[in-house]
Amino acid sequence: QAALATIAANLPGWSPNEGQLDVLLLEQFAQMASEAAQVAAQVPLAIFQFFGSLVGITPVQGTPATALTTWTMVDSSGYTVPAGSIVAYQTLGNVQVQFQTVTAFTVSPGSITATGVEIDATVVGTANNGIADTVAIVLVNQLAFVSSITATAATSGGTNPESLSTYLNRLSAELQLLTPRPILPQD
Repeated sequence: QAALATIAANLPGWSPNEGQLDVLLLEQFAQMASEAAQVAAQVPLAIFQFFGSLVGITPVQGTPATALTTWTMVDSSGYTVPAGSIVAYQTLGNVQVQFQTVTAFTVSPGSITATGVEIDATVVGTANNGIADTVAIVLVNQLAFVSSITATAATSGGTNPESLSTYLNRLSAELQLLTPRPILPQD
């Protein structure tokens, strides 16, 4: 209706009549625009995360909490603990908070301890920060040669991932600063 009114205002003497080619075309264009708007409204907001990665603006993924630990073996025969070995802090009775070794490490023959072994929480976020070094750590993966595991400090360093709404706001703000025009001579 708006298009027909604009054409009538700009072309003196023109009046829309059903069956005219120009009226039929406008009706088709309006239908196509309506369908496109409806489809665009149904796209999940997460699609913008993919678009943002195309222009170099990625969501903040968050990081897991970490801790340094000391591992004691049952004897001094020499052992290797694989990366990804699962351990758990035994909190509040039977509640376990799982962590894993970041890298494989070896306790050389003649020694029974490995110090400074980093473990990371199996989930990202701040929820696993602040677990005291006095909380018992148990081995989830059964490695018969491990006698005990102790933390040398409280867990820390975990950060939460960016929420979708926070990312979309940041993406929108940063896209306003992008320009397809050259700004500097090297552009």
